[in-house]
Amino acid sequence: MLLKRRLPVDQWVAASDAIFEALGEAIVLVSANGHIAYASPLTRIRLGEVEGMCMLRHERLWHADLHVREQLNEALVKAQSQGVSSQLGVSTTLGPSTIWLHFAKAHPDMQSASDSLVYVRVRIVTPKEPRDAAEQLRSAFNITAAESNVLAALVEGCVAKQYATRTGVSIHTVRKQITTVMRKMDCTRQVELVAKARAALH
Repeated sequence: MLLKRRLPVDQWVAASDAIFEALGEAIVLVSANGHIAYASPLTRIRLGEVEGMCMLRHERLWHADLHVREQLNEALVKAQSQGVSSQLGVSTTLGPSTIWLHFAKAHPDMQSASDSLVYVRVRIVTPKEPRDAAEQLRSAFNITAAESNVLAALVEGCVAKQYATRTGVSIHTVRKQITTVMRKMDCTRQVELVAKARAALH
């Protein structure tokens, strides 16, 4: 499968790769039918840790469990045809860890000549990470417990709306907390905020 404007696309993918790897995430470009157009080296390692995920065989995003496979296919189709972003958690062979796949329609400049691609971000999260992270972040940046919980959720890969739904806090309050934390941590963008928080956890 050939991508349009090969050199600019390669440069864009390489830059994207570097950014997300710094955030502890990996990326893969997939067609709606599951064929892999590009996978970063880190993605191949991460997906190799997912029980039943056979990524290298026939270069497809696939899972041995039928239910998980249906969820993968649904997320890919929704992102490709409807532009609907979603995420899917899959158990791994790493004990209680979960690998999160975030699906979104790829930028137009990254589309192939024959197929519309989906951009998938890959991140491994352990159940203890958000709580432990919140305590560390509160101490590191002198923020409140509520603010550190929101920040830990962002580090986990959660978005504001998901966090609000999960905790029962209003979306307005969550967004206000994020804005306050960004000001306290001297960040102008949320990606910068998350990167700074993750750096403090290592």
